[in-house]
Amino acid sequence: MKEIGLDELKVLQMDVMSAVHRFCEANHLRYSLACGSLLGAARHKGYIPWDDDIDIYLLREDYDKMIKLFPDLWEGRYKFFTLERDTIWGLPFGKVCDTKTIVKEGVNHIYELGVNIDVFPIDDVPEEEAKWRRYDKFRRKCFELYVRRVDCPEILNFHNGKSFARNVLATIVKMTVSVFSVHFLACCFQKVAKHYDKTDSSKVFECAQGIFQKHPFPKSLFNHRILMPFEDREYMCFADFDSYLTNGFGNWRQLPPKEKQVSHHDFKAWWKD
Repeated sequence: MKEIGLDELKVLQMDVMSAVHRFCEANHLRYSLACGSLLGAARHKGYIPWDDDIDIYLLREDYDKMIKLFPDLWEGRYKFFTLERDTIWGLPFGKVCDTKTIVKEGVNHIYELGVNIDVFPIDDVPEEEAKWRRYDKFRRKCFELYVRRVDCPEILNFHNGKSFARNVLATIVKMTVSVFSVHFLACCFQKVAKHYDKTDSSKVFECAQGIFQKHPFPKSLFNHRILMPFEDREYMCFADFDSYLTNGFGNWRQLPPKEKQVSHHDFKAWWKD
């Protein structure tokens, strides 16, 4: 198989994103670039120079519509993987993949996929600060249990930096969660993520993972979106992207130190024969 270089990989990711954009526009689904992708659009008019993926947000109701409406192969090439669409899928969010390619990621819970983008559902969360903090603490604990099963399949995996008692407790937890499939645990965690849906809250959060950002943001951001340049393309973004980016990154206009300008992803891609 012919390996795909980084520049070509980014073009293929944008091809996937463009296909998703066409699908969402055709079906009146509200999406926005998110996370580092929105930061890249706002600050660099494309990828952050040291980044190599694309993330988008959809409100849970639009995410569920996408699950129902997305064909087995969109435009004869692009496939949407979610817990609801695949019985061995192990992530509480979705990916749209290019079926003409193969990607091997540095995680053990994803089977062989193609070049892809991440599709994150956005859920209602409590408006009251104290209630939000309690829920977020519980949600993160649940996510930690899920990650123990996904990223640490070894039952005996003692760490020198921990006390004997903490290592024993961690081993017991791993033994407990190891009896369940990753798909099952991802479904359980998705239920936690959806706990406050349909509460008519004005606040939302990326509960399907959401380990980097700390604060909810207004649901109303989805009501006002604009096309913004992204490399040689244009994609939908929150019109008030400054509010979202400040909430998530602080002074997002300032570049991080050189030592932090590195990719956090581990994958290689090939063309299928």
